[in-house]
Amino acid sequence: MQEIALEPGCFQRLSLILPLDVPIYPQVAHVLLIDLPGETLANLTRVLEAHEHTVVTPAEPADAIFCGAGRVASGGVRQMAADHAAAPVIVVTGPAETGQWLDAMEHGAADYCSEPIEESEVLFTLASALCALERPV
Repeated sequence: MQEIALEPGCFQRLSLILPLDVPIYPQVAHVLLIDLPGETLANLTRVLEAHEHTVVTPAEPADAIFCGAGRVASGGVRQMAADHAAAPVIVVTGPAETGQWLDAMEHGAADYCSEPIEESEVLFTLASALCALERPV
Protein backbone atom coordinates (compact mmCIF):
# COMPACT_ATOMS: atom_id res chain seq x y z
CA MET A 1 0.00 0.00 0.00
CA GLN A 2 1.07 3.56 -0.65
CA GLU A 3 0.11 6.70 1.25
CA ILE A 4 -1.90 9.26 -0.71
CA ALA A 5 -1.71 12.77 0.76
CA LEU A 6 -4.50 15.15 -0.23
CA GLU A 7 -3.84 18.71 -1.40
CA PRO A 8 -3.12 21.35 1.27
CA GLY A 9 -6.13 23.10 2.73
CA CYS A 10 -8.81 21.81 5.03
CA PHE A 11 -7.42 18.31 4.83
CA GLN A 12 -3.70 19.05 5.03
CA ARG A 13 -3.35 16.77 8.08
CA LEU A 14 -5.49 14.04 6.55
CA SER A 15 -3.94 11.24 4.56
CA LEU A 16 -5.46 8.01 3.38
CA ILE A 17 -3.83 4.61 3.23
CA LEU A 18 -5.23 2.96 0.11
CA PRO A 19 -3.91 0.97 -2.82
CA LEU A 20 -3.57 3.44 -5.70
CA ASP A 21 -6.01 1.47 -7.86
CA VAL A 22 -8.88 1.72 -5.33
CA PRO A 23 -10.97 4.88 -5.78
CA ILE A 24 -12.39 6.54 -2.66
CA TYR A 25 -15.89 6.30 -4.13
CA PRO A 26 -16.11 4.35 -7.39
CA GLN A 27 -19.53 5.56 -8.54
CA VAL A 28 -19.91 8.38 -11.03
CA ALA A 29 -22.45 10.78 -9.56
CA HIS A 30 -25.08 13.01 -11.13
CA VAL A 31 -24.71 16.30 -9.27
CA LEU A 32 -27.07 19.28 -9.19
CA LEU A 33 -25.46 22.70 -8.67
CA ILE A 34 -27.97 25.34 -7.59
CA ASP A 35 -27.93 28.94 -6.32
CA LEU A 36 -24.16 29.30 -6.52
CA PRO A 37 -22.20 32.41 -7.53
CA GLY A 38 -20.81 32.31 -11.10
CA GLU A 39 -17.16 31.64 -10.23
CA THR A 40 -18.09 28.98 -7.67
CA LEU A 41 -20.43 27.32 -10.18
CA ALA A 42 -17.69 27.29 -12.81
CA ASN A 43 -15.08 25.88 -10.39
CA LEU A 44 -17.39 23.13 -9.10
CA THR A 45 -18.39 22.19 -12.64
CA ARG A 46 -14.73 21.98 -13.68
CA VAL A 47 -13.76 19.81 -10.68
CA LEU A 48 -16.73 17.46 -10.98
CA GLU A 49 -16.47 16.98 -14.74
CA ALA A 50 -12.69 16.44 -14.51
CA HIS A 51 -13.49 13.44 -12.29
CA GLU A 52 -16.22 12.13 -14.64
CA HIS A 53 -19.19 13.23 -12.53
CA THR A 54 -22.13 14.68 -14.47
CA VAL A 55 -23.62 18.08 -13.67
CA VAL A 56 -27.42 17.87 -14.11
CA THR A 57 -30.30 20.33 -14.33
CA PRO A 58 -33.03 20.63 -11.66
CA ALA A 59 -35.38 18.63 -13.90
CA GLU A 60 -33.04 15.62 -13.91
CA PRO A 61 -32.48 13.08 -11.11
CA ALA A 62 -29.51 13.92 -8.88
CA ASP A 63 -27.36 11.73 -6.63
CA ALA A 64 -26.11 14.76 -4.70
CA ILE A 65 -26.74 18.51 -4.58
CA PHE A 66 -24.34 21.41 -3.99
CA CYS A 67 -26.20 24.64 -3.17
CA GLY A 68 -25.48 28.15 -1.97
CA ALA A 69 -25.95 29.07 1.69
CA GLY A 70 -29.06 31.09 0.79
CA ARG A 71 -31.02 27.83 0.47
CA VAL A 72 -30.50 26.97 4.15
CA ALA A 73 -33.27 29.21 5.48
CA SER A 74 -36.94 28.34 5.22
CA GLY A 75 -36.53 24.61 4.72
CA GLY A 76 -34.88 24.89 1.31
CA VAL A 77 -32.33 22.15 2.04
CA ARG A 78 -34.94 19.59 3.10
CA GLN A 79 -37.17 20.51 0.15
CA MET A 80 -34.32 20.00 -2.33
CA ALA A 81 -33.54 16.59 -0.82
CA ALA A 82 -37.23 15.64 -1.01
CA ASP A 83 -37.43 16.80 -4.63
CA HIS A 84 -34.42 14.65 -5.56
CA ALA A 85 -35.10 11.31 -3.87
CA ALA A 86 -33.32 12.22 -0.64
CA ALA A 87 -30.07 13.16 -2.38
CA PRO A 88 -27.54 14.52 0.13
CA VAL A 89 -27.31 18.31 0.07
CA ILE A 90 -23.90 19.95 0.48
CA VAL A 91 -24.06 23.65 1.27
CA VAL A 92 -21.33 25.93 -0.10
CA THR A 93 -20.54 28.96 2.06
CA GLY A 94 -18.32 31.92 1.39
CA PRO A 95 -15.16 32.37 3.47
CA ALA A 96 -16.84 34.92 5.75
CA GLU A 97 -19.88 32.63 6.19
CA THR A 98 -18.18 29.57 7.64
CA GLY A 99 -20.24 30.03 10.82
CA GLN A 100 -23.26 29.01 8.74
CA TRP A 101 -22.16 25.36 8.70
CA LEU A 102 -24.12 24.64 11.89
CA ASP A 103 -27.27 26.23 10.45
CA ALA A 104 -26.81 24.16 7.30
CA MET A 105 -26.47 20.92 9.27
CA GLU A 106 -29.44 21.76 11.52
CA HIS A 107 -31.56 22.33 8.40
CA GLY A 108 -30.76 18.93 6.93
CA ALA A 109 -27.55 19.40 4.93
CA ALA A 110 -25.34 16.33 4.69
CA ASP A 111 -22.19 18.49 4.79
CA TYR A 112 -20.73 21.80 3.69
CA CYS A 113 -17.75 23.25 1.83
CA SER A 114 -16.41 26.76 2.16
CA GLU A 115 -14.95 28.97 -0.51
CA PRO A 116 -12.46 29.12 -2.00
CA ILE A 117 -13.36 25.72 -3.42
CA GLU A 118 -10.56 23.18 -3.21
CA GLU A 119 -10.69 20.12 -5.46
CA SER A 120 -9.76 17.66 -2.70
CA GLU A 121 -12.41 19.07 -0.35
CA VAL A 122 -15.13 18.85 -2.99
CA LEU A 123 -14.28 15.26 -3.92
CA PHE A 124 -13.90 14.11 -0.32
CA THR A 125 -17.16 15.78 0.76
CA LEU A 126 -19.08 14.33 -2.21
CA ALA A 127 -17.69 10.83 -1.64
CA SER A 128 -18.43 11.01 2.07
CA ALA A 129 -22.04 12.14 1.49
CA LEU A 130 -22.65 9.42 -1.11
CA CYS A 131 -21.09 6.70 1.05
CA ALA A 132 -23.24 7.77 4.00
CA LEU A 133 -26.33 6.91 1.93
CA GLU A 134 -25.12 3.33 1.73
CA ARG A 135 -24.51 3.02 5.49
CA PRO A 136 -27.73 3.37 7.46
CA VAL A 137 -27.20 4.88 10.90
